[in-house]
Amino acid sequence: MLFRLLNQPLDLIFLGIALVIAITFHELAHAATAVFLGDSTPKLEGRVSLNPLRHLDPLGSLFLLIAGFGWGKPVPFNPNFVKYGKWGTALVGIAGPITNIFIAFVFITILKFGMVPAAFVQLFLTIIFINVVLAVFNLLPIPPLDGSKILQAFLPESKQDFIEKMEHYGPAILLTVLVLDNVFGFNIIWSLINPIFQFILNILSF
Repeated sequence: MLFRLLNQPLDLIFLGIALVIAITFHELAHAATAVFLGDSTPKLEGRVSLNPLRHLDPLGSLFLLIAGFGWGKPVPFNPNFVKYGKWGTALVGIAGPITNIFIAFVFITILKFGMVPAAFVQLFLTIIFINVVLAVFNLLPIPPLDGSKILQAFLPESKQDFIEKMEHYGPAILLTVLVLDNVFGFNIIWSLINPIFQFILNILSF
């Protein structure tokens, strides 16, 4: 993906803009939700901010460029300070993907009503694509992705140690799968998220 974009500078610029928008608002949503639910940690860490530099993760951004999947810098928060226990933690987790889906919906709506000059249509399509992909990818229930926090809320107490173990091995598992997909062409992640991706796009496109 990256090598193709290097031959198409305008597409690379559009992708960069889309990444900044998607990741910044995704991580800001996590931070703002945690603060709203009672934990001041994200605010103290300077994460309740629209400054992209506070939210972009170099490795996550690189994978988005190379593979089309990636992540931002995780927002630090203390689940013990968040209201509603594990459900509050799940709300913090799902806030990012929901925000990305909302952004995609806004840009789709603007496109559908024809309020975009032709020169910016491709930019809008790129923003929509990246936001939906970022949302769906982060809903996978693998730590440190947001889906693991949502899964944890639905697991009984007797199974909570499963998530704790996954937190140790999740990043390695995720990185391994990304390498298998992009180096050896296994296409594991896209086969998992593509049906959900298409479903969300169909809903947003009404």
